[in-house]
Parts: sequence; C-alpha cells; structure tokens
Amino acid sequence: MKLDIEAKNQRGQHTGDIELPGWIGRLLRFLYLGAGLFLLASSLTLLGCSSAGASEEAVVWQPAAEVLSAERSQAIIAANSSALSDAEQASLRQSMRVAELGEGMRMIDFNSDLLTGRLGSLYVIYDRDGDLIFNRYLNPKLPDGVPVVQHSERSRSGYPCFRVNDVTQPAGSTSLGIAQTTLCYDGANWVEANTEVVDVNRF
Repeated sequence: MKLDIEAKNQRGQHTGDIELPGWIGRLLRFLYLGAGLFLLASSLTLLGCSSAGASEEAVVWQPAAEVLSAERSQAIIAANSSALSDAEQASLRQSMRVAELGEGMRMIDFNSDLLTGRLGSLYVIYDRDGDLIFNRYLNPKLPDGVPVVQHSERSRSGYPCFRVNDVTQPAGSTSLGIAQTTLCYDGANWVEANTEVVDVNRF
C-alpha cells in the first residue's frame, strides 16, 4: 500500500508540471539576451559620457618655475615680448604659468598686465620640440567659474584639441553667454573646429 501511495504522488507531481512550447523557451532566451545587451550598452554610454566630461575640464596651471628652467623661461619671454626692462622680465618669470595640453604641447599664460592689451592676454603654445606653434590673445576676464581654456575630447592629426571660452551676447538676448571655440592643430595650422554658445550657468 505504501508503494502505491508513493507512486500516485510521483504521478501527481509529474502531471502538475507544465511543459511550455519550444517557441516560448526560445522567446524567453531572446528576451534575456536583449536585456543583457541593453544593460551593457547603457553602461558603456554612461562611461563614455563620464570620460567626455572629464576630458573637457579646465586645464591645470602650474607656476613656470616648477616646470621650466630659468633659461627656458627667459627664452620664451624674449621670443614673445620686446623692450622690457630687467625688472619687468623678472616679474614675468614669476607670473608665468604653464599647462600641459598633451602630446608634448605646453601652453604658456604670461599672466601679467605687461603682456595684456585691448585684445586680451597673450597665450602661446610650444610643441615637444620647443617650437612656437600658437600665439594668440585671449580674454581672461570671464565670469567666476568659467575657465579661459578647457581640454577637449577631440583630436586631429595626433594632436589634442582644446576649447577657448569668451563672453558673448547672443542675438536677441539680454543675458550674456559663453562662446566655446574648439581649436585643433593639424601639424601646420590651427583650425576652428566649431563654436557653440552655452549658458554661463553651465559652469
């Protein structure tokens, strides 16, 4: 009798199982696979956004005395200025600062009224060979929190691009915006890749 009861229980368990059609099983596998791919793509997208944001941070400035020799600083001053007294040259050596742009490119901000005029302050870039490849006046008088120069996620011909910020007033607007111009070097010339105007509150 005991064996009969166990046999009935086993038959009851088997009859209680539901056997799904094969196409439903295949559909479930496709759904699981699709969900996994979606999660993977979402993670990569978030990672890409984070990397882009990081690459657009303001450049980091260091005192020139910590990066360049006194002779190199003096040579840069002599190449980008004229008719300065010894005291003024010494002042520039103290105020100069350097930012690493990548691939051996260094930007110099003289950070002094001695090399500031109506067009702004003088910024120059030297390549890894020590050649001057950029010489431009940029506006240092920007709203609080807005950097003059930012890294860019772009590159061209193996050289990293960078962004220059300036104050602008969009047409038909009563408020100021920030014009962001991306500059890229092709090995011979600097090219304005694009310019966009963003709200100052973005910074």
